[in-house]
Amino acid sequence: RDYESALAHDDTAIITDPNLIEAYIGRGGIKFQKIEFPSAMEDYNLAIEISEKMVEMHDYRSNIKKVLGDFEGAKVEKAKVQGLKEQLAEAYFRRGHLKRFMEDLGGGCEDIRMAKDLGNIRAKTDFQDLCQ
Repeated sequence: RDYESALAHDDTAIITDPNLIEAYIGRGGIKFQKIEFPSAMEDYNLAIEISEKMVEMHDYRSNIKKVLGDFEGAKVEKAKVQGLKEQLAEAYFRRGHLKRFMEDLGGGCEDIRMAKDLGNIRAKTDFQDLCQ
């Protein structure tokens, strides 16, 4: 629970790589714990925005490589897409719980549903328990 040290670590990671989705998710979680809800929401929103753009980019690259006959390269890009979708699901899951905590039950359930649809196992259970 050394929040300040953890925040500094995530801040440094984001400065080093502004597309490091895990750092935004982690920093959002710390801010949630510190009851800094608007700032946590910003981090989750950034994580989702970056994830969606990167999924689109790597999916596009995969298709191009496939057309060019680079099937191994296409597989590598698809693997990146899968990893990014897992991060996207985690960001939706966490943002959904933050929204629910902030009494946006509909928005929270929509995010948890998105996480569930992306394959987040915890979201499947939480969606059933909280949103139906």
